[in-house]
Amino acid sequence: MRLFIYLGISLLALAFWTVKADEAPEREPWDLPVQLDAGLQIGKIYDFLNDAKYTPTGNDPVLQGEFRYFNYGAVTKAQREARKGHYYIVSFSNDGPPADITIRMDFRQLLSRDKVNTLAVLFKDAQGDYQQQFVVAGELYRAYGDVNSWRIAVVKDGKIVAQKKSYVW
Repeated sequence: MRLFIYLGISLLALAFWTVKADEAPEREPWDLPVQLDAGLQIGKIYDFLNDAKYTPTGNDPVLQGEFRYFNYGAVTKAQREARKGHYYIVSFSNDGPPADITIRMDFRQLLSRDKVNTLAVLFKDAQGDYQQQFVVAGELYRAYGDVNSWRIAVVKDGKIVAQKKSYVW
């Protein structure tokens, strides 16, 4: 008798959770369709965690120079705390005709779990080589911690035409 009860409940659950074939699942705002374009490319992505607690410099003059660069102009303790965070410098190029493109960074942070945050910058009539800096610092960094997965994407006409992502994205 228990077998029939479990079987009945399983069939009801299956019928309830089945998506019809003609219904497309709803997309998240950050989950755009991908249609790669060879004319738009993402080059180097440089990232730096500007937090001495997690990036010890030791006696390395290069790392000490990085900290000086990203903290330049921060005089007070509050200003230095506001600069703590993760910095990404992205190089990208458009070898095709001029187009309106958006470079965006979708990312998850340590304490935000599955919530995806997005930073985006629009480039009008973009053609040639560009560089863009994305900063996850200040209150966002203090509240949710370090970036643990990310995707950098170039968006044109509502479609991702070039992308690079971290291993865990």
